[in-house]
Amino acid sequence: MNEYEKHCAMIALELALTRAPSEMPATMWKYIRKIFIRLYKKNLIEYFKTKGPQFIFLNGNEWLRGFEAVDYIKKHFDLYKNELMCDENFHKFVKYMKKWEDTPKYVLKEKKTIEINGKSKDLYQIIANKDFPSLTYDNVACLIKKGTSGGYVESEKNLDQNGKCWIDNFSSIIDSAYVTEDSIINTSTIQGNSLIKGTSLIKNSNICDNSIIDNSIFEETTIKNNAYITKSRIFRSTILNDVEIYNDSYIYASKIIGSIWVDHSSIIYSELKGNIKIKNKLIQK
Repeated sequence: MNEYEKHCAMIALELALTRAPSEMPATMWKYIRKIFIRLYKKNLIEYFKTKGPQFIFLNGNEWLRGFEAVDYIKKHFDLYKNELMCDENFHKFVKYMKKWEDTPKYVLKEKKTIEINGKSKDLYQIIANKDFPSLTYDNVACLIKKGTSGGYVESEKNLDQNGKCWIDNFSSIIDSAYVTEDSIINTSTIQGNSLIKGTSLIKNSNICDNSIIDNSIFEETTIKNNAYITKSRIFRSTILNDVEIYNDSYIYASKIIGSIWVDHSSIIYSELKGNIKIKNKLIQK
C-alpha cells in the first residue's frame, strides 16, 4: 500500500465510523459502504443499519465507536491493509478520491464591497464547488452541498481548499489571515496575519493581527496583537497583546491584556493586566 492509498484508507475509516451516510458525498458513501461490508463479512468490523454511523468495532467484549474506534484501528492497521488491497472497490475508491480531491472545494464568485471595521473591502464570495464533509459551529458533522454560498475572502490564500474548514456567508477573511484544517468560522472576521487551525470553532468574534488559534472555541470575543491560544474555550472576552492560553483553559466575560500566560485555568468575570503566569487556577471576580 502506497502513501496515497493509505491516505484514502484513513479517510474511509474516519467517515465510516464517525458519520451517517447523509453527512458525506453520495458517491463517497457508495464506495465506503461496499469496502466496509466486505470487512464486516471478514469479521473485522460490525455493521448496524442506523440513522447515524453504521459501522462500529468490537474489541474483545468492548464495543468501540466513533473516533475511539478510528484510533484503535489506526494502531492495528496491518490487520486491515491486506484486505483493503485485495478489494477492487477500495481501488475504485482511491481513483474516485484522486478526482474528488483534485476538484477545488470552493470557487470565487464576483467581487462585492463589504464594510469591515469601518473600512470598505472588495472581496470575493466563496461558493462550494462540490459536496464535502464539514462541521457546524457546534462541532456536529454536516455535508456542505455543491452550490452553497459561503463567506468572503480576498483570495484563495485566505481559506484552505483541503480539510473540512468553511466560513459562513456572514464571515470574512482578509489581509494575510488563513483558515485551515477543520476550522469553522461563523459570523466573524479573521484579519491581519492570523492563523486559525485544527478544529477551531469561531462565532461572533473578531480575530486580528498575528493571532494563532489552534483547536479552540471562541464566541463573542475579540483577540488582537500576537495572541497564541490552543485547546481552550473563550466566551464574551477581550484578549490583547502577547497573551498565551493553553490546555483546556476557560475564559468567560473577562479582559486579559499584555504578556499573560494561562495554562489549564479558568478566568471568569475578571480583568488581568501584564506579566502574569497562571496555572491550574480559578480566578473569578
